[in-house]
Amino acid sequence: MQAPCPAPTHALASLAVLIAATVLAGCASTNTADAASAPTQVTASAENTVVCGREEGTGSRIQVTRCRKVAEVEARRNRDREMADKIPTVVPDVR
Repeated sequence: MQAPCPAPTHALASLAVLIAATVLAGCASTNTADAASAPTQVTASAENTVVCGREEGTGSRIQVTRCRKVAEVEARRNRDREMADKIPTVVPDVR
């Protein structure tokens, strides 16, 4: 005699347990992107201090190590702040 086929609900329940275990395992894994993106100091002279960090390009998950001088980072931050300050803001008229 042959064994009866398992019910379709048993197969779906097994699949659901497998998917849930996979999702939970993915949530429990560590995120190395946060640790890798922390800048690290490479040289220590006053004017030529270089800071390196891991970055992802727009639309990509591939990380690249970028090194910049601290003076370049500060200049970029100041330019970005000036541009943000120039953006016109409109206060909504709520009457």
